[in-house]
Amino acid sequence: MEFSLTGFSSQTNQDQSEYVKVLILGAGPAGLSAALYAARAELKPLILTGMALGGQASTTDLIENYPGFPDGIHGIELSERILAQAQRFGVENQVEQVEKIVNLGDFFRLKTENWQYEARAIILAMGASHRQIGVPGEAELTARGVSYCVHCDGALFRNKNVAVIGYGNGAARAILYLANIASKVHLLSPKERLVAEPIYLERLKSLTNFAATFGARITEIQGKEFVEGVQFDVGKTPRSLRVDGVFVEMGMKPNIELAEGLGLDSHVIMISAYYDGLGTGPDGTLYPGANDNASGVAMMLELARLMKTSNFKPDKTIVFVAWAGGERREGLSLTNVLNAESRLALLEPEAVIELSGVGAGTGKSLALGQGTSYRLVRLFEQAADKLNVPLTNTGRDPHADRAYAMGFGGRQALSAYVSWDGSDWLVHTMEDNPSIIDPTKMRKIGRTTYLVLMVLSRETEY
Repeated sequence: MEFSLTGFSSQTNQDQSEYVKVLILGAGPAGLSAALYAARAELKPLILTGMALGGQASTTDLIENYPGFPDGIHGIELSERILAQAQRFGVENQVEQVEKIVNLGDFFRLKTENWQYEARAIILAMGASHRQIGVPGEAELTARGVSYCVHCDGALFRNKNVAVIGYGNGAARAILYLANIASKVHLLSPKERLVAEPIYLERLKSLTNFAATFGARITEIQGKEFVEGVQFDVGKTPRSLRVDGVFVEMGMKPNIELAEGLGLDSHVIMISAYYDGLGTGPDGTLYPGANDNASGVAMMLELARLMKTSNFKPDKTIVFVAWAGGERREGLSLTNVLNAESRLALLEPEAVIELSGVGAGTGKSLALGQGTSYRLVRLFEQAADKLNVPLTNTGRDPHADRAYAMGFGGRQALSAYVSWDGSDWLVHTMEDNPSIIDPTKMRKIGRTTYLVLMVLSRETEY
């Protein structure tokens, strides 16, 4: 988030500092909520609000999933209400441009264009920015038909043809909003389906001026003075679409520029395990699903314990995510979980290790799925060899329907799918119950994965 200066005099005085106990950067729902709690604790917080109050929420027309508003509430109104509530407890806010944050040990010094602050604690709630596609014509035609804010610019395209480029909830909301304005709304999705909340998908079915193309790889946004069309490939077939506007809904990236100087980073290594309760057999019979579910979560918790109690200190943050999933035919995946949870969606996994079926199996080997990245295959081979653990590459497929989020250096995240050989043979059978979970097998997988993490969490290049 960028911050602009409108609330201070033009007099410059960098030799003096204003001291505050808690300083909050950003005035979206997260920053305002933090200010409210800090104020109630009598910490006298100061908010640097940035260019606009409310962050992304202020650009949302109608928020329908915020508790307490059965009819929904406009984003800017919600932001104003939260600020008024915080101000009631003494929160102060200014509009400043923060240029640098310096950690001086006992306090932080924040330098702005015309002032500087010293704070015992800072809360970074700087939000996120829209991801760009990164194709020719996008930057050149931004604000000339290319937009990242449907509620800001949608009205400019009344009775015109527009394209929405995206694949998630943001794309679905943009389509629903534009369908009431534009003559035709085209979805160009790089994925094979629209991954959005069911309520949005159901509403899309009623639209008569909406069309979708899936598997579209955008190659160029065309136009001289203004947008005239979009070039894209579907498979190996080049295609084009004439439109007057392009709305980019490719997700968000965290605004971490100021945080990077403090050693904070959104790049993480993620350990994933799912739990979907009872498994359903072909005849509809319910089975315990122990090896498929519980053992993966248990193994993840054991890894977390090992990391916490050992003397090893990783250079990268390791995030453990246990998620309520479902059978493969339901299309649920860790990717869906990351997109659905806003805090996780801002993370950029460098590597994802998915654990399932690790406590049982009729074989004698640790098993890696066919989709495991080559670098992780090599690390698991080396770790398994060191611990004398047999290893095979005939493991189960991932609970994922597409590649994980961009990671280190803008590349797709490395991924590994870890199980015990033969565990798939037990799925949806009466034998798939807690009694078959073998602690010895779990220890072998746990120790092997732990060694992989020791190396992976210290690497800076993959």
